[in-house]
Amino acid sequence: MKKLMLASLLLFCCQIAFSQTQYLPGYIVNNSGVKQQVEIRDEDWKSTPTSIKYRNTPTEKVQSAEIKNLLAFGLNHGRRFERHTVQIDRSTDNLNILSHVRQSKLEEATLILELLVSGKAKLYYYESGNLRRFFYVKKDGRVEPLIYKKYYDQYDRITTNNRYQQQLFNHLRCEQISTKEITRLDYKKGDLMNYFIKYNACFELDTTKTNKDVAKLEKTTNYTYDLEKETNDIAYLFLGIKPGFRNSSFEITDAPPIGDARKPKFDNQTSFTAGIEVEYVLPVHNNKWAAFIEPTFFQNFEGSKTIEGFVNEVSYSSIEIAFGGRHYFYLNKKAKLFLEAGLIIDIPFSDSEVSFDGQRPALTLQSGTSFSLGAGFKYNNRYSIAVRYQTPRDILLNDTTWDSEYSNIGVVLGYHFSLLK
Repeated sequence: MKKLMLASLLLFCCQIAFSQTQYLPGYIVNNSGVKQQVEIRDEDWKSTPTSIKYRNTPTEKVQSAEIKNLLAFGLNHGRRFERHTVQIDRSTDNLNILSHVRQSKLEEATLILELLVSGKAKLYYYESGNLRRFFYVKKDGRVEPLIYKKYYDQYDRITTNNRYQQQLFNHLRCEQISTKEITRLDYKKGDLMNYFIKYNACFELDTTKTNKDVAKLEKTTNYTYDLEKETNDIAYLFLGIKPGFRNSSFEITDAPPIGDARKPKFDNQTSFTAGIEVEYVLPVHNNKWAAFIEPTFFQNFEGSKTIEGFVNEVSYSSIEIAFGGRHYFYLNKKAKLFLEAGLIIDIPFSDSEVSFDGQRPALTLQSGTSFSLGAGFKYNNRYSIAVRYQTPRDILLNDTTWDSEYSNIGVVLGYHFSLLK
C-alpha cells in the first residue's frame, strides 16, 4: 500500500508540473491594426512582458511575438497590454545609489504597458525588476507618466517627489473627489486604480447625484485588472483543521552484535492523525507561494515481531511539527493544485519505546528530523486533500549503538478558516 501511495504521489507531482503550461483564449493586434483571436500562453506576468507565446489552435505550432510586432494583446475577460511610446523615469529606489536631484530624468522608450483601468481616464502600468511606473492618458490622447521619485534632500534625508498628485489634481479631478483624497494617494496600484475608477464614475452621474451614487457606479466601472487579485498589498492568513491517516514502516537497521533477533522489521501500520495548520499566503506572484507550520498528533505505531523466539515490540506516539513552503497552481478562480515541502521536527511521548522480551532493557525512543514532500488539491480556500510522504528518520538517537528507520506516507484532509485578509 505504501509503495502504491508513493508512486501515486510522484505521478501526481509530475502531472502538476506538466499541466502548468496552459494556453488561454485571447487576442493579438498586429502593427496593421488587425485583431486575431488566438490562445496565449499564460505566463502569470509579474513584470511587464517583452514577448509572448501563442498558437492559433490547440493543434498548431506555438509561435513567438515580440512587442515591436504587436500593438496590443490580451486575455479574453482578463489582462490587456498595449504598446506605447512614452517618457519614462528609470531612477532607482536603491538607497545606496539614490539621486540627490528632485526632478525626474525622463527618456523616451517604446514599451508594453498593462491597461489597469479603462474609461474616460485610463491608467497604465509598467514593471521591470524593481522599477514600477504608472501612466495616464491626457485629453489629447497622449500617454503621460505619473511622476514619482525618491531622492536625498540637501540634508541627506530620504524624501519623495510626488508630482503625480499635482497631475491628478490638475487633469483628473471632479467635484466628488476632495483635495485631501488626492494628497493621501500612495504611488501604489491599489490606490491609483481606486482613484481612476472613482474619477470615471463621476462622469456617469447627473449633477444632482451624490458621493453615494459615485460609490455605486465605481463597482460597474470598466477595468481590466481584477482588484481582488491585486497581490502587491494583500496577504492571507489561514487556520486549518487537518485530520488524516498514514501508512508507516519501522525497522531497526543496526544493533549491537548479538544477532539478527535484535534487528526486527515490523509490519507496516495504518493509523490516524490530527493536526492544526497555520498558513501564511505571501503577497507576491498572485498569491501562489505560502509558508506553513503544522503541529500533528500521531497516534500511534504499535507492532510486535518474533524472531528466533525473541519477541520484539514497539510502541511509538509523538507530536510532529512541520515547517514548510507551498506553491499553488491555479486551475480556475476556486480550484488549485499545490506542491509542498517541509522540515519535520518529531517529539515522541515519554512512554514510546522498543522492548526485547525482557532480554535487555527497553530503549526509549528519541527522534530527530526528517523531510516531507506532498501534493494536493484545494477548493475555494476552504477544503483540501493532500498526499504527503515523510523521508526516513532515526528514532533511536538516544543510543549511538542502535540505528533505525521510520517513514510514512499518508493522506491529509483539511478544512480552512480565513484569519486575516
